[in-house]
Amino acid sequence: MRLIPSLVLTLSLAVPAFAAHPATGRWEGAIVLPASKLAVVIELEPSGDRWKGTISIPAQGAENLPLELLDIGQSTVSFRIAGLPGAPSFAGTIADGRIAGTYTQDGQRFPFSVEHSKASE
Repeated sequence: MRLIPSLVLTLSLAVPAFAAHPATGRWEGAIVLPASKLAVVIELEPSGDRWKGTISIPAQGAENLPLELLDIGQSTVSFRIAGLPGAPSFAGTIADGRIAGTYTQDGQRFPFSVEHSKASE
């Protein structure tokens, strides 16, 4: 299995800090494609001393796809969608209840933005 160096998991947070971490919870938003927006729902939560997460893409019938290589820092988030061709990945920054950054798949890059859902509060 080949790992992408920029997405290798490196966490140094203490377990109690996870619950209050700004990445915890449900995120809703979209990937901005040239002709449209593709809605996504991301769930991130602590699991022991690591993170786990899923992504749903309703327009494609994809629900709760597992995330891998989660790397969550104080103000950054990156992960890859497990098992899909083209190694789809996200990398972004967390600020003011929002994660914004770049979605990459098969060498193509698109902006994405998700907001912390009220359902997770």
